[in-house]
Amino acid sequence: MPIARCASCGAPNRKGNAYGVAVIPVGYPDCAIVCSVPGCENPALIWLTAWETAEFNGGRRIFNLSGRSPKVRLAEPRSHVASDEPSPFCSMPVHAG
Repeated sequence: MPIARCASCGAPNRKGNAYGVAVIPVGYPDCAIVCSVPGCENPALIWLTAWETAEFNGGRRIFNLSGRSPKVRLAEPRSHVASDEPSPFCSMPVHAG
C-alpha cells in the first residue's frame, strides 16, 4: 500500500515492498497529509511500489494509505463545520459524535 512520508524521512525500507517512486498529493506542500514517521509533522509525499506506480501511470489517482492511521493536518478553528450544517466538501451533513 502507498505510504505517506516527507522528503526528509524518505522512502521506507520495508522487506518485500520496494517503495521507489514518490508522487505529489493534491495541494502539496499545503496539503493535509502529514509524514507517517512518529514525531515528524512535515507535509508528506506519497511513496508507491512498482505495482502502484503502474496503476498511477495508468490513470488511477485515489489510493488508500498504509499505516496504523494516516496523519492529517486540520484547518484553523475558524474553518470548522458546525454539527448538522452541510459540509462544503461533501453532500452529507456532518454529525458531532
